[in-house]
Amino acid sequence: MNDSRDSKAIQGVFAGFLNPVAARLGLRFGEAEYPEPMQQVQARIVFAFQIAYASTWLAYVMLYAMFEAYISAGICLLVGVLPSVIGVILLRYGHRVSMAGMLSNVGSASALFLLTFTTGGAGSAIIVWLLAVVVGTYLQLGKRMGHLVCAYIITLVVVVGLLDSRYGDAFYELPFPEGTVWFLCYNYIFAFSISALIISIFVQQFEEGYVALQKAELRYRLLLSHSPVGIFHYDTNLIITYCNERFADMLHNSSENLIGLDMKLLKDQSVLHAINRALKGEDGHYEGPYSATLSNAHIWVDMICAPSLDERGNIIGGIGIALDISERKLAENELRIAAIAFDSQDGMLVSDADNNILRVNQAFTNITGYAPDEVVGKNPRMLGSGRQNADFYTALWGALNTTGMWEGEIWNRRKNGEVFPESLSITAVKDARGDITNYVASFSDITLRKSAEEEIRNLAFYDPLTGLPNRRLLQDRLRQALASSGRSGKEGALLFIDLDNFKALNDSLGHDIGDVLLQQVALRLQSCIREGDTVARLGGDEFVVMLEDLSADALESAAQTETVGEKILATLNQPYQLRTHEHHSTPSIGATLFIDQRQPIENLLKQADIAMYQAKKAGRNTLRFFDPQMQDSINARATLEGELRKALERQQFQLYYQVQVDGQNRPVGVEALIRWIHPERGLVSPDQFIPLAEETGLIQPIGNWVLEVACIQLVKWAATKEMAHLSISVNVSAHQFQQDDFSERVIEALERTSANPERLKLELTESMLLSDIDSIIAKMDVLKERGVGFSLDDFGTGYSSLSYLSKLPLDQLKIDRSFVMNLESNDDNVAICAATISLAHSLKLKVVAEGVETETHRYILSSVHHCDILQGYLFGKPVPIDQLEASIK
Repeated sequence: MNDSRDSKAIQGVFAGFLNPVAARLGLRFGEAEYPEPMQQVQARIVFAFQIAYASTWLAYVMLYAMFEAYISAGICLLVGVLPSVIGVILLRYGHRVSMAGMLSNVGSASALFLLTFTTGGAGSAIIVWLLAVVVGTYLQLGKRMGHLVCAYIITLVVVVGLLDSRYGDAFYELPFPEGTVWFLCYNYIFAFSISALIISIFVQQFEEGYVALQKAELRYRLLLSHSPVGIFHYDTNLIITYCNERFADMLHNSSENLIGLDMKLLKDQSVLHAINRALKGEDGHYEGPYSATLSNAHIWVDMICAPSLDERGNIIGGIGIALDISERKLAENELRIAAIAFDSQDGMLVSDADNNILRVNQAFTNITGYAPDEVVGKNPRMLGSGRQNADFYTALWGALNTTGMWEGEIWNRRKNGEVFPESLSITAVKDARGDITNYVASFSDITLRKSAEEEIRNLAFYDPLTGLPNRRLLQDRLRQALASSGRSGKEGALLFIDLDNFKALNDSLGHDIGDVLLQQVALRLQSCIREGDTVARLGGDEFVVMLEDLSADALESAAQTETVGEKILATLNQPYQLRTHEHHSTPSIGATLFIDQRQPIENLLKQADIAMYQAKKAGRNTLRFFDPQMQDSINARATLEGELRKALERQQFQLYYQVQVDGQNRPVGVEALIRWIHPERGLVSPDQFIPLAEETGLIQPIGNWVLEVACIQLVKWAATKEMAHLSISVNVSAHQFQQDDFSERVIEALERTSANPERLKLELTESMLLSDIDSIIAKMDVLKERGVGFSLDDFGTGYSSLSYLSKLPLDQLKIDRSFVMNLESNDDNVAICAATISLAHSLKLKVVAEGVETETHRYILSSVHHCDILQGYLFGKPVPIDQLEASIK
């Protein structure tokens, strides 16, 4: 190798220039992809060193080769270029930063070792090698102390360079082989130091930039953490790599649970379209409902997704920004509902705090007739009807300003001047400070409702035919009249009016004509009373007049009542023109007086009703006042009715039997007579309770019980030789026989008890024959076919028709006791009995005479006139079954 100074200068300049350029290129080329910023810094530093080492040693290899020092070139290639090239490969393609750095250090130290070994021996070489490794590793760490080392080395190189320029010849004359050591050390140290200085300055700049980057990143993360919107990052596999707390809160979860979630497995796939668009390089958007996968969150979400790019512009994932718009959607829905409600069937009006109309809806226009432009800016008092006074509006605004709302009914006026009722609700709208900003009024036209209510009220309190108050309204007014009478001490009166023979008018001319009469009677009654009095219709042809403020003296008030009653009689006796018919009608009037509340309302009406019936009994077309004794009789009757019902429930009835005999005094039958064994009154006669039972309808169950017991008794007698031939006669009430199922009930009783129908006789009264004779004959025929016998009771006391006698399937006629009791002294009775017996025999009927109490009776009836069967006290009184059986046996 030529050791001239020119050649050495060329080598030094070449190596010194090449190292920094190579180092800079190495920094740019070494920007490999590392996950952390510090790893990126270390990789670039080590890469720069590797390029610098490799370029330096390559320069030496080329120089040695130029001077044909091939051994030295090979050594430089082996210990300098080769480790640096391996380090570059490891760093660039294997991402092995530490190993590449160590190779650089080891390569540099090995070069120094070889140089030292050739000049100073093995010990010096080892020391230099260790120091080189330590210094190189220390520089590799990028510590600030490396700046001092680099500065020290540069100072050393400068000093050595000055010495070289001043005393270069002396150095080259040292006993080293051709000055090789000095040449190599100088060039190597200079090139290395320049490269290290460049890299050290870069490290310092990068560290400062890295700190700034960390601060920026911290600010970015704080921004993400406290962002009011949810933010999340995801990679190309749709795996969430980051999310802020707001995003986690939206989904009712935590960021730890959400990071790593595979969005391909989402329960709700509606958001995936927008997420995937970002991975295609497009912006994605989704707005709609979303159900979370890892919680029960159900929200409305507005989400925007954008692609995430690396430094080269490649898509490495996406970033999403999500906003929970559930409250907004709820508000929109409420606004939509409010808008629909505003345009509902109810009129709506919105005013400001000064009560100036701001807005009205279509229903407002439909109800009032005013268009919006006619009312906006005006005060709602323009709708006033004038029916409400100032006190009303004072109370309205007082309630509105106190409670924030008012609701009620009010009368307003339409544009056409019509006054109408409306149901109005006003609400005050307040701001956050509690100040009223608006008033909202909602109203509806209740004209139809008011009309319906009035109609319902009329139906509830007034008679639809005459327009008079009905019973309910009469009772209400009577209650008020009693209270007023108690305060004033003045008497009042009730007049109960019933039209005589009204049913005959309905039956003859029809109910429509009867309704006309009732309407005219109502008008006439109203003309007979004062303004404060009341005329009411209870129903049918019954009217009540209530008089108030009569005299405090009972006699004088009675006289006043009588005067009004006579006036009513005279007025209602006038002829009526009922369409084409002229009709005359009379009333029967019952009156009662009242004062304060000593008498219940129903009792007063009952008293007037009782008095009215007394007027009818007195011949009709008259007035009668209530008699307290009559009330006592009615009360007793009501008590008896209640006890009679209990007697039926508690089986207090018992059958007594009166024997019937033939002409030889032999028993041939009995008549079953019901008795009431009262626990307090004892034995109650049928004459006391049978008429009441017929009036109340209790005769039906009582008659069924008598028939049942009689059939059971026949069955018992059928098993007894002495009694088997006897028949039992049972009295049948007209009400009982008129039932459509009477025949079926008798047959059911016979079949249920297995009684012999030929031993049963049913006694009918003549009063039954007055109506529907064909139905009576049909029922009798049904029972006659079964073997049941019939007897006509009390013959001669009622209406008897010989033609009916020939048609009726009778077996017996019974002569009433009224014809038997005076046979000894009354020839007429004897003649009647003889004629009855002769008539019956001619019709092939047997005759039963009841009321036989003496031998004379028996002789005349049986021996003289050949009466078939006798019944009376002469043969035995009605007795219980055990006494009867004992007497016969």
